[in-house]
Amino acid sequence: MNADGHRKKAGEIESSLHELLPDPEGRHVVAVVELTFGILLHWIAFGMEEKFGKHMDTHVGLPRELRRLGERNVAEVFELFDCDHDPELGEEASIAHGISSDVSLKHDLAFPFSFVFVNLRELKEIESDFLWNVVSEGIVVWGNPEDIISKEPHPSLKPLVVVSYSVEGLSETEKRRLLRRLYTSKNKLLDKKTDRLSPGTILVSAEKFEDVRELFDKFHVKYSLKKVWGH
Repeated sequence: MNADGHRKKAGEIESSLHELLPDPEGRHVVAVVELTFGILLHWIAFGMEEKFGKHMDTHVGLPRELRRLGERNVAEVFELFDCDHDPELGEEASIAHGISSDVSLKHDLAFPFSFVFVNLRELKEIESDFLWNVVSEGIVVWGNPEDIISKEPHPSLKPLVVVSYSVEGLSETEKRRLLRRLYTSKNKLLDKKTDRLSPGTILVSAEKFEDVRELFDKFHVKYSLKKVWGH
C-alpha cells in the first residue's frame, strides 16, 4: 500500500471509530483500542513513506526501525517489548506493573488488570491452555490470541468448552429437572439446537460453562471437559 493508501485507510478507520464514541459505559473499549491502534499504524506508515520513502505494513519491529531512523518519540508509542530476553523478567515488566498499580490506586478500579508479556520471537512458548484461561477469565484490551494458537489468522476466536457428562445414578425426577434446566425451562442455560452436540455432549462458551458447572455440581453430575478455541 502506498502513502496515499495508508492516509485514506486511516481516515476510513477513524470514521468507524467515531460511530462508537462517546462510549461512557465502556461497552466498546476493545473495539476502540483496536481501531485506535490501526489508525496510528496507518498514519505512521504514511509519515515514514513521505519522509523516508519507505514504510512497514506491520507493527512487528516497527519501534526498532523508527529509532534507527531517528524517530525516537514515535517509536515509544509502539514500544512492544521486541527484545532479546524474556520480557516478563526484564525491566519492561517492572515498569508496566508499576504503572498498572498506580492507575489502579489512583482511580480506585472495581476490577484489577494485569499484563501478559510475550516475546514476539518465541510465540510458540505460550501454552494454549494458559492463554485460554487468560481470555476466558478476563477482558483482553489489546491482543490477538489467534496470532499465537493459529497458523492462519482468524477474526473471532474465543475460548469454548466441550463437555461430556453422564446422568448415571440420578433418579428419573432428577434427570428431568436437570434436562429441563439445561434445555427447556424459561431460564434454560443452553440452546439445544446450537449447544448440544449429541446426547451427553455439549459445546459452550467458557463464560456460559460456569453456570453449567454450578448446575452439574448441584446434581452431582459426573463430567469431563476439553478446552478448545472456536467461533
